[in-house]
Amino acid sequence: MKTKTHHIVAYSLLTILVSWSFFALFKLFGGKWEGFQMVIIGAIYMYFPLLSALIYKKIFLKNEKLEIALNFKLNYYWLFAWLIMPIIALLTFYINIQMLGYEYSADLTGYINQISKSLPQEQIKEATKQLQNLPIGIFWISLISALFSGISINALAAFGEEYGWRGFLFYLLKGKSFIKASLIIGFVWGIWHAPLILMGHNYPDHPKWGILMMIAFCILLSPIFNYVRIKTNSVIGVSILHGTLNASAGIAIIMLNKSHDLISGVTGLSGFLAIIIILLLITVYDSFISKDKIIFHKI
Repeated sequence: MKTKTHHIVAYSLLTILVSWSFFALFKLFGGKWEGFQMVIIGAIYMYFPLLSALIYKKIFLKNEKLEIALNFKLNYYWLFAWLIMPIIALLTFYINIQMLGYEYSADLTGYINQISKSLPQEQIKEATKQLQNLPIGIFWISLISALFSGISINALAAFGEEYGWRGFLFYLLKGKSFIKASLIIGFVWGIWHAPLILMGHNYPDHPKWGILMMIAFCILLSPIFNYVRIKTNSVIGVSILHGTLNASAGIAIIMLNKSHDLISGVTGLSGFLAIIIILLLITVYDSFISKDKIIFHKI
């Protein structure tokens, strides 16, 4: 299929319309972005890109065979997909300590203060008690948990998004350059997050600025996600990448004495720097080492 701009725009607008309408109804009926309700609604919201893709295919591309790449043919890049986001979270933590002046906090004061913004008071007290009674360090629990949930429940939740972004929208962008496709997917992906951000997700203290930050975050991450999509030749592989991102992001701030939603997290400025470092390394690898070059070519 040759790239058709109207399909790219129409699918993007449909996904945003359907997703935002769901959140508007959630808010209209008194929904609150907190506790277990937040987890359930977030998981449902992640499947609207997939739903929108199925609707769009049924109406506008019903006679076209899609190339979504739903396969489990493993290679070394699946391991990269599984490990790169914890590495970025650890690099973000290092940047916070070594470059931004944050301090290591063994008593989890900063993390408890952060989660207190999105949890009811009774849940905060219970979480604090549980954290203090853990048999091993919270860092190791967070890392192990992130790796296992990243390839299981979190990957399953992320599949709804990845079918839409790195499956259907990626297919519509066939023929465009890797960089241009990454910018377009990243921008749409970032805008799509707006209702979650306004409800307090990721940037609870700065929700309006958070929308711009999330767009920038998604644009920065998009080349890594597209790179994994191509190298694994699978939406499943990139779902693992996405699932591990969601599971490991807290590692960047959990052991800090304090945190700032626009600066210290993976979705903050220190995280942006960590992602840029990884992007540069991937670019060097792709340009001078890899036999199958991607970044400066068409998808």
